[in-house]
Amino acid sequence: MAQSLWSKLRRFSRNTKGTVVVTFAVALIPVSGLVGASMDYSRAANVRSELQNALDASVLAVAHQRDLTDAQAREQLVYRVEALLAGAQGSSNLMIYVDQSVDDTLLAATATIDMKTSLLQVMGISHITVGAEASVSAE
Repeated sequence: MAQSLWSKLRRFSRNTKGTVVVTFAVALIPVSGLVGASMDYSRAANVRSELQNALDASVLAVAHQRDLTDAQAREQLVYRVEALLAGAQGSSNLMIYVDQSVDDTLLAATATIDMKTSLLQVMGISHITVGAEASVSAE
C-alpha cells in the first residue's frame, strides 16, 4: 500500500500536464489584489482632487469674510467643504484644521477625509485617508 502511494506520488510529480492551470490559479490571487488596489487608488485620487478643489474654493470664500474668529472660520469652512463634497461617494469622517494669523492676513486649512475601499476590503484595508491643504494670504 505504501509502495503504491509512493509510486503514484512520483508519477504525479513527473507529470507536467495541466501545470498552466495551477500556475494561473495561484497567480490570479495577487493579480486580483493588484487590480483592486489600482481601482481603489484611482478612486482615492479622484476624491483627493475633489477635496482639494472644495478646500481651495472654501478657503478663498472664507478669506474674504473679515473679522472671523478661528471657530467661525472653521465652521464656515466645514459647511462649505461639506456642501461641495456632497457628491463624493463613500467618503466620511471629514476633519478640517484651520490656522488664522493674528492680523487676519493669512488663512490656512488642512482637511482629511476617509474613503471607503471596495476591492481592498478583501485584503483587510477598509478605508484610505486622503488629505489636502490650502492657504490664502491677503496683502
